[in-house]
Amino acid sequence: MRYLMILIAGAMLFGCKTPEQQYGTGQLVVNSRFATTIHKYYYVDRLQHLEIAIDRQGRNAGLRYCSSGGGNCFESTGINSLNDCNKSGKFDCGIFMVNSKVVWNGPMLSRQFRHGALMPFSGNWSFNFRWDREPYRATELQARLGKLSFPDSGEMAGCDLTLSQTGPAFGTFRLSCSGGSFVIGRFAAPPSMVVRGNGVDQDDRPFSFRLDLGAGRGAIYTADRTVAKAGRRWRSDPSSLNSPSSTSNPSAL
Repeated sequence: MRYLMILIAGAMLFGCKTPEQQYGTGQLVVNSRFATTIHKYYYVDRLQHLEIAIDRQGRNAGLRYCSSGGGNCFESTGINSLNDCNKSGKFDCGIFMVNSKVVWNGPMLSRQFRHGALMPFSGNWSFNFRWDREPYRATELQARLGKLSFPDSGEMAGCDLTLSQTGPAFGTFRLSCSGGSFVIGRFAAPPSMVVRGNGVDQDDRPFSFRLDLGAGRGAIYTADRTVAKAGRRWRSDPSSLNSPSSTSNPSAL
């Protein structure tokens, strides 16, 4: 009887975790189809009170949101989407987003469907760059649900970065900055997860960068919805995260 009471007490304690204690941690990798769906729901569809949980091995996810237009929405905790994702213990999920705020304490990378390369999706990474033969400098690249930009300070302030994978270990990039300045070029992304790029700006000045995808950190934030480009179309699989209270198809991850 004593052992039984100890087991029951342990089970009760395990089941009484707060939502905050079940926020996800560590690096997470999902496929680009899933990442594109989240991006679309947040920036394009502008769903209210998004609540998302993701399996730590990228096998499943749960999503809920408010469909009443925002006026009659209740604050979410993430527990409902966590239960949807876990499927009674079948998966090991953590809470990724609560009330449209990212709470996962770790960097998230998206794996490109066609080429398998990894791209930053959510978190912060050190970004070393050299512009017009100046010495290399370091800043921080911010990924906010797929939008890549830089902090509002320093030479890279007001710049957005687009990485387009065109092959298994290479692609093109564009750096677009306020005031009309830009850089276009190519990058290489070998299996070491270190991305290196070279290009030229609008005045044909050389630009190069180094981005270590293995050295990212998490970020707690609510992304600015105004950054989305109006009218842009995002391709997504309708079977992934396709209803307010259902889990996604595990294949969507």
